[in-house]
Amino acid sequence: MGMIRLPCHFCRAFYNMEKNVKNNVHIGWVSSAVRILLLAMIFFVALNLITGSLKFMGRDTVHEYLSAADNPFVALFIGLLATAIIQSSSTITSVVVALAATGSIGFETAVPIVLGANIGTTLTGFLVSLVFIGRKREFRKALTVASSHNFFNVFLVLILFPLEYFYGSISGAARYLASIIGVNQANAEISKNSFSLSSSAVEFFGSGAVVLIIAIVLLVFSIKLLAKFIYNLLVERRKSDFGLLMKNPYKSFSLGLLLTAGIQSSSVTTSFAVAVAATGKISAKKLFPFIMGANVGTTVTAFVATLFKSEAALAIAFVHLIFNVVGVLIFLPFPPLRNIPVFIALRFSAMTSKNRFIGFTYFLIIFFILPFILIYFNGV
Repeated sequence: MGMIRLPCHFCRAFYNMEKNVKNNVHIGWVSSAVRILLLAMIFFVALNLITGSLKFMGRDTVHEYLSAADNPFVALFIGLLATAIIQSSSTITSVVVALAATGSIGFETAVPIVLGANIGTTLTGFLVSLVFIGRKREFRKALTVASSHNFFNVFLVLILFPLEYFYGSISGAARYLASIIGVNQANAEISKNSFSLSSSAVEFFGSGAVVLIIAIVLLVFSIKLLAKFIYNLLVERRKSDFGLLMKNPYKSFSLGLLLTAGIQSSSVTTSFAVAVAATGKISAKKLFPFIMGANVGTTVTAFVATLFKSEAALAIAFVHLIFNVVGVLIFLPFPPLRNIPVFIALRFSAMTSKNRFIGFTYFLIIFFILPFILIYFNGV
């Protein structure tokens, strides 16, 4: 009995269908690449507009707005409050890099702002945990991960801020690393050429302050949209694989680092961790190294922002990196230390699940009341 031959028109249809699928996949990746490049261009344009508008506004004008930040404690809480409001430490560090590049703020002022931004970004996890507030068990698990992120960053500031304040340990190391790498002349020339874009924008709008506001909005827009887009592209489709990777603390840490470096938003990856914790599929102990990795991964944005900028801007990026890497070196290799923020978070979430007032009071004081009081009494 011979082989049954399929009709030619069926073969042709099948071949065309397979070809269309391949073409659609190819078009999908091309479209994704174009979107990413477009958002990256918006990011760089926003940074150049920020730098240029600050130059047009003048150092005296900018310094007048940030005069209270000369106090390192106030600068710390300015970074915390600004990040809590904008919900993006990447945006704040990028703006600080731009400020440092133009000389609008001193290096000593910029360092505490960056440290404060690390605490401010932890508010996102708390807000995500509120999604589950109607389901007591899920809310408790989500809040445990969210608060472990907060306690970890608070501990780091309590450990490293005094060392920076009294000895300049972080800024000294950052400046040394920046001096080794340096900023080449070609980048400096590109930076000068990009100034013409800012001057045209200021001439069109008639105010450096207006251009600054527009630039910050564009920066937030590009970071948020880029984070959401890459998250859908890389994370949403592979959720089922993450549980296996998070069983090992170092794999979990690496996953958090790589994902956040690619997405350029720790807010997105930590929000994902909080949501996963609520399901009960992965424990807070296994998710904590992932969060530490996200802390390090988010420092990539500051380095991207230093392109075509000054050595001072590069040093600020290193401050952000050193702060988070030191935290990993202190906590990740030692399980007893690594479990401390998680243990405190477990107790905190247990108390909050019984009395919601405790949790809300803590976050209101840390993120808003304390910063506002300190800034107000220092003349802002």
